[in-house]
Amino acid sequence: MRTGVIRLGVTISIALAAVGCGELKEVSSSNFSLPDDSPTVEIFEASTTQEHDGSWVCRPKGLGPFPAVLYSHGGLGDAVGGDLKGTCEALAEAGFLARSEKRHETVSLRGHLDEVLRGLALLRGHVDADVHQVGVMGFSRGGLLTLQVAIQEGNSVQAGYPHGTGSR
Repeated sequence: MRTGVIRLGVTISIALAAVGCGELKEVSSSNFSLPDDSPTVEIFEASTTQEHDGSWVCRPKGLGPFPAVLYSHGGLGDAVGGDLKGTCEALAEAGFLARSEKRHETVSLRGHLDEVLRGLALLRGHVDADVHQVGVMGFSRGGLLTLQVAIQEGNSVQAGYPHGTGSR
């Protein structure tokens, strides 16, 4: 059941991000061609990378730039809520450059907003990010932080999906 809820949340988030970020463009051999005398072009494969802080960055297959989505997990203390890697990969499979931000495992939220804002800045700075198509999403504590980021960042975030934001 939990996996189904996570998949549903990711599906809803992808749909909202797509609405807020605009239409995804697919590049395939049927709609993209090069002149016969042009050099060979490398088609970029999807990639999943774990950062030194435990965050994940997932790049979709194809040529960028891509709409970008930052995912902020839930949880309390050392209980991390949500599948950081799986969510990141699901977003990349849907055509988004994604970052699943791993925050410090503390009961207090002190410093967590700064960590999420840092992750958003790193995502925007990624060579394949379309900085004009940026969304944020999160569940539980991550939903609360998503709401805070959307308020603080204003129009520089085109879509936000806070889910299960708690009562604080």
